[in-house]
Amino acid sequence: MKNAAARIWEVYLNNGTMDYIGEPVSQWEHALQSAQLAYQEHPEDEAFVLAAFLHDIGHLIAPTDGMDGFGAHQHENIGANFIREAGLTEKIAALIAGHVKAKRYLVSTDPNYFNALSDASKITLLKQGGQMTEQEAHAFEADPLFELHLQLRRIDERASLTDAPEDDAAWIRAMLERQLS
Repeated sequence: MKNAAARIWEVYLNNGTMDYIGEPVSQWEHALQSAQLAYQEHPEDEAFVLAAFLHDIGHLIAPTDGMDGFGAHQHENIGANFIREAGLTEKIAALIAGHVKAKRYLVSTDPNYFNALSDASKITLLKQGGQMTEQEAHAFEADPLFELHLQLRRIDERASLTDAPEDDAAWIRAMLERQLS
């Protein structure tokens, strides 16, 4: 039986070449760019870097339904549960689970954020609940990981560059294995 790190890595090997749902990069490229950006911002926080790498794993392990071709409905919760079952930390799972809420929050509180979203992200926003209510926003602000949720979301939006340098990602695999040991 494969260990958890090998199972997670296999998801990306088998499905990472999938289109990143309306964006100009693959799922693998998006995950890798997200991890690179997270590492630039928080090189000391492996959990944050891994959450950035893994935040869309729910799209890779779940059937695409309910989103009209724009990924898996509730992919953030599917991914977070998969990561919990694999044995990664609750912080990683919570950051994965919160990245859609962070988009909804930012659209609700930052008038410029919506305009900066890609067309695909604007479409998925509607399917993910749209803007937060004031009550939802206050509850989200109380989350102990609130600032990291927002940082991860902003990384998510930036991680779709078509000319990003190649990376073998061995450093991410090593980080994943450390977190699971």
